[in-house]
Amino acid sequence: MRNRILSVIIFIAFFSLSAQAQLTRIVFKKWGNYHNLLGIKAGDQNGDGINDFWLGNHDSTGQGYLELYYGGDPIDTIPKMRLKCMVYLNAIKAASIDLNGDGYNDLILSESRLHELKVYFGGPLLDTIPDMVIPFPDTTAWSSLFYNSTNKWIDFDGDGVQELLVRYYYQESWHRPFLAFYKTGSEFTGEPYRICYLDTGYYTVDYYRYEVGDFNGDGCTDLFEYIKHPDDPDDKSLMVIYGNSDFNFDDRFVFKLYSDSVVSDFTEYTLAFPDMDGDGKDDFIHVNHITYQYPWYMDKKITTGGYPPFEYKLAWRAFNDQLRGSDARPLPSPGDFNGDGKPEFLGGTEFSEYLWLGGNPRTRDMVADQKFEGYMGRGLIGDVTGDGVDDFITSTITNRYVTQPGFAVIFAGDRTFVSVKDEAEQSVPESVKIEAYPNPFNPSTKLSYTVPSTGWVTLSIYNISGELMVQRDLGEKYAGSYEEEINLGKTGAASGVYFAEITFVSGSDVKKEKVKLQLLK
Repeated sequence: MRNRILSVIIFIAFFSLSAQAQLTRIVFKKWGNYHNLLGIKAGDQNGDGINDFWLGNHDSTGQGYLELYYGGDPIDTIPKMRLKCMVYLNAIKAASIDLNGDGYNDLILSESRLHELKVYFGGPLLDTIPDMVIPFPDTTAWSSLFYNSTNKWIDFDGDGVQELLVRYYYQESWHRPFLAFYKTGSEFTGEPYRICYLDTGYYTVDYYRYEVGDFNGDGCTDLFEYIKHPDDPDDKSLMVIYGNSDFNFDDRFVFKLYSDSVVSDFTEYTLAFPDMDGDGKDDFIHVNHITYQYPWYMDKKITTGGYPPFEYKLAWRAFNDQLRGSDARPLPSPGDFNGDGKPEFLGGTEFSEYLWLGGNPRTRDMVADQKFEGYMGRGLIGDVTGDGVDDFITSTITNRYVTQPGFAVIFAGDRTFVSVKDEAEQSVPESVKIEAYPNPFNPSTKLSYTVPSTGWVTLSIYNISGELMVQRDLGEKYAGSYEEEINLGKTGAASGVYFAEITFVSGSDVKKEKVKLQLLK
């Protein structure tokens, strides 16, 4: 009998631990000078079957570097090689893809000062001497930007082979930038396969406002560009260039921001997001300006991809952070950290990173599945421990906008990392209800209430004469159960009877429910 009881206790303890498991096991910790964007995949360079990664670091003068670390568990903190490279808030001036088709990821660095790209072929012979130098197609171009810089897969023509995609741009805002597509594998020559001139000039601040993904599900990578007229900052548009086998850049859709009701969710802060709902189309993440929950916090939502006029539906909603636009770039989804095949969402505040697990739509609250308090920064490094689950890289810097000293830290992915909300889904309430406990009370009580669908909730407290004592705007809520604590002692209320009323508004439907309260002093 005692063995059975012990087994039950062990089972319950294990289940509780599994249901609330988080990313806590650190496999890499390295002191350095870091920025917001920390690292990119390197593939398996030493042939041990475990992926490696490039870490963006800086020396004491501010010079940026990429350092190569071999994967493992734990990971050796001594870099295998080091190359000069510019590392910014939103971009690393490098790309890591297999250019020559030998199965090893190669590294391509941009040397804007010299108007050239330097190529380092990966594998056992990888060293600090470039194997190839590619001049800019137009040597008067000022600089370049890799669309593959955060390991994004780009296959514009849908043939199953990646292209290297580089944007070349100029100092003059009136000078049109252009995109150069380089074929890889047996077709890699160092010469652009196709060039696409963009329709308009870009201000400097707009260089990084681009997204890629397969938004219409045809197997070809589409380009999602933010456009601002160089002479009219209010003339802003979003443009999607749809991938196709003919490299026909006229297959595009352009719409003005804030003016097209069909795509009203789309703003300059819209980002691309990996396929969340499993329909084969990459999705979009938007700032939902209507439902601010707390000061400086913004509700986010994800809508599905599609063909113009974007016949999208809500795929995922209810997370709340402080980052939007360029602050959220790059990598709103830095990996799949629990191996369930669903991309996670990484948000953040001015001092921490917040992680939401991908999967079922959140219908009740905006609570992150894990808050990395005191950590900041992100990267896409994939599985660097060899267990088949992506690992999460972040750092202990305290300001994502500047280079700072701190530790780069990698948390190992964990298949037991699941949302407590996914483990114990609650039934959807059928009506608006409100209860109070304790009641009578002094000086505070908790109000438990339910709402049957998505709507706006307001809490009001009245005295027995109907005079309004307290009113709180609780914001938009989703079908579910909630709690709100009130403290009438702070209002100077006397002993007596009061009423708490919940007002629920969903479209034209308005429901109200009251509960009698008794304050005893």
